[in-house]
Amino acid sequence: LRTWNIARIKKAIVAAAPAEHEWYERKKCGCVGCQLNEDLVRLCVASLERLKARFAQCADAVAKGRVAIDVDRCQVVLQVNIPFANRKPPDTTGAFAEGQENLAQDIARDLAAVLSAFESPMVIE
Repeated sequence: LRTWNIARIKKAIVAAAPAEHEWYERKKCGCVGCQLNEDLVRLCVASLERLKARFAQCADAVAKGRVAIDVDRCQVVLQVNIPFANRKPPDTTGAFAEGQENLAQDIARDLAAVLSAFESPMVIE
């Protein structure tokens, strides 16, 4: 299950909860075949709690609207363009557009907050 969608993860944990787990009451079926080991379910719940903490850690940056998180694709999405200065080939250096340095740095800080919270390798395109 590769997702950052907390609702989907919780639903999957409930579906796999064994009879001795506190979430078993929420289960739609009571069959034994879909029940996982209690220790494994506890690990899944702990992982879910860590994911919630990651979202909380970067909530302020995301609330600004410059960076979003696609929970189903496990992607961080820039909602605005970083204002880079125009360059003509063969110049491949990068610099922020004149007068837009503060905005560019704010965007970079928001992006850094999310990347730091999730501690996952990511490709920035």
